[in-house]
Amino acid sequence: MTNSQTISASWLTNTAVEVMETIPTIVRESLFQTKQEQTFSSLIASKLNSDFSYGAQEIALVEIRGKSLNNKQRNTHDIALLNHEGKKLCLIENKVWYHFDGAKGRRKPKIEKEVMEQFNIDVKKIQLTIKDQIEPVASGFVLLHLVTPHEISSLPKSYKQSLEAALYREKESIPSMMESGLKGVMGMLDKFKDSISSISHSNREFPGTSSRLDVICAQVRNSNL
Repeated sequence: MTNSQTISASWLTNTAVEVMETIPTIVRESLFQTKQEQTFSSLIASKLNSDFSYGAQEIALVEIRGKSLNNKQRNTHDIALLNHEGKKLCLIENKVWYHFDGAKGRRKPKIEKEVMEQFNIDVKKIQLTIKDQIEPVASGFVLLHLVTPHEISSLPKSYKQSLEAALYREKESIPSMMESGLKGVMGMLDKFKDSISSISHSNREFPGTSSRLDVICAQVRNSNL
C-alpha cells in the first residue's frame, strides 16, 4: 500500500511493468500492437487506486484538465492523482512508442521527431499546471512505454516501412533494434536535463513470447521549489 508521498520515477516504472505482467498475454499483445495510450493510462490509474490506502482522500483519474497552454489549446493530463478537494497531487503524462521510433532509418539511427516534440510539450504542460497551483505542491512525471509485440510482422501497415528500415540497419536483429531504440530515447532525455530532476528505467521480456517492454520515467523539475 502507498500514497502520493511515495510516488517516484522508479516507483512508476516498476508499477507500469507490473501492470503489463498481470494482464493476459493475448490482451498484452493487442496493446503492444495498437499502442492505445488511453488504455495504458487507464490500467495504471486503476493500479494506483487499488494500491493506495487513502479511504476517500485520494483518487487517480485519467484525462484531467489542467492549466491551458493558450486560449486555443486545452491542457489535459493523461493521469492525475487528486485529493478530496480536487487538488492535484501528482500529474503523469503517458506515451507509448514502438522501440524503433527511438532509432529510425536504414543507415544512421535517428529518433522519431514526434517523440521529442511530444515529450517537450508534456514537460511544459506539467510545469504550467504545477506552477498554477501553489498548494499543495504537486509532482509531475512523463512516462514513456517502448513496446515490441511478439508478432512484429503484424504491425499496422503504416509502420512497416520504418520497421523494415530499422531491421535492415540492425542486420535483421530484433534485440539489436530494440536496444538501439532504447538508446535513442535515453539520449533524447539528456537534452532535457535542465527540466528533469530524475530518470528511471525498467524493462521486461515476457515468457513464451519475444515481446518486450521498456518503461522510462522522467520526473519534471518543479519550478515552484
